[in-house]
Amino acid sequence: MQYLLAASSILGGVSALVARDAPCCFHLSADGGPGGPVGQLDDGQNRIGQGLPEANYCLDNNGGLTDQDGRGCILTPPTTQWQCDEGATPDGGFSVGNDGGLKHDGSTTFIACPTGDNGGWNIYTERIDGEPLCTEITLTADSCGSGAPPTEGKPSEPAGTQPAQTQPAGTEPTGDHPSPSQPAGTEPAGDHPSPSQPAGTEPVGDHPSPSHPAESQPTGGHPTLSPPYLNQTTTGSPGGDGAGGSQPTGGNPSTTSNPAKTQPAGSKPAETQPVATNPAETPSTPPSESCPVDEDLSGPYEAPHLIIPVDSSKPDEVPGTSYFGQVTPTVSSIFNFDIPESYAGSKCSIIFLFPERSRLETSNYTISGTGEVQFGLLDSPASEQTSFNTSPKIKTDLGKEMLAPGNSYQIETLECPAGETIAISMVSSKGTDFEWFEDYNPAPIGLWVTKC
Repeated sequence: MQYLLAASSILGGVSALVARDAPCCFHLSADGGPGGPVGQLDDGQNRIGQGLPEANYCLDNNGGLTDQDGRGCILTPPTTQWQCDEGATPDGGFSVGNDGGLKHDGSTTFIACPTGDNGGWNIYTERIDGEPLCTEITLTADSCGSGAPPTEGKPSEPAGTQPAQTQPAGTEPTGDHPSPSQPAGTEPAGDHPSPSQPAGTEPVGDHPSPSHPAESQPTGGHPTLSPPYLNQTTTGSPGGDGAGGSQPTGGNPSTTSNPAKTQPAGSKPAETQPVATNPAETPSTPPSESCPVDEDLSGPYEAPHLIIPVDSSKPDEVPGTSYFGQVTPTVSSIFNFDIPESYAGSKCSIIFLFPERSRLETSNYTISGTGEVQFGLLDSPASEQTSFNTSPKIKTDLGKEMLAPGNSYQIETLECPAGETIAISMVSSKGTDFEWFEDYNPAPIGLWVTKC
């Protein structure tokens, strides 16, 4: 491999870059902030921490990067999260300096933001406004710098050669899992804009403002955005790294009570509710074997990898994925869960956790109305292109629950659909307006799937 060194004259202080006519492959390590090797989720999200497998990247002579699976690495708009997607054309502007420092558009500064998922940090090229926990980092390649031979790695393959295995219908393939990744374009953190309210109505209460990075709906030619959560089985107590942030303010709405029992299934949601307007194709049945509700997520569990808030008042709008769950008289949320192959032969429990506000460390919520919501198992997963009009149909009505702080709810117990992606809908009933930040940090809040 031939190396052509071109010295930059900008301020006389920019190190020479290595230009090459064939890919050079390397691993990356981060310095500053979280630090450590750069790994990947199965869906191509590049992350620091979480003990993920170390990723291998190849730099072509157009300044584009591909990973070891030949996926093009892109900066997903508008947050510039760096991830590698199947079928994507790599974004240019990357280079490796003489000292091995990775650069984008001449800058060695990247931004790491905590995901709230087992100590993982996403990587961005631009700072997210209002996100106090993000920090500047640098990335160093273990090859491709001046005088360093390339590592043995898989040269860049044409993007789009790797098949997906558990991809939701209607999404671009992204490896073994969709994404959600999250959650997946996600909204900026800090001063979070609230998810869309029904047209002509005022927002209810103060919107949650957890300290987590977020992304947004993809635009242009980028096929996907990553989900908010790690696409893998999680075991053990939640929290740990990434559980920072100040405790939300607010009083204790209620005292803790015993978990509520599943409501009788088979009832139809109100006509004005999104998703549930599709008629159920099969009736629900009570779970034959109940699992204890794991209120602390101390055992194996799955977080949603896509959360799609669809709006019946804007039926063709494609909202993209969110870190927030939301139900209002016009907005309902669809949750995608990737069930690992390792769950085969086990029981799975769909649960909703709603702790008192005083127990929340990094999340928050607002709720008004009756608190009644309707759940449903959909006939196919949602995708990042799902709108109200294109929402999957309800396959099984999972019944209604009357949600109140300080409670946990077992929605359904079923045989774990190992290796599959399932989607659960949650819609408002009788005027409920509820918004929360889906979070596993103490105390966990939101919709989850646990293995019994």
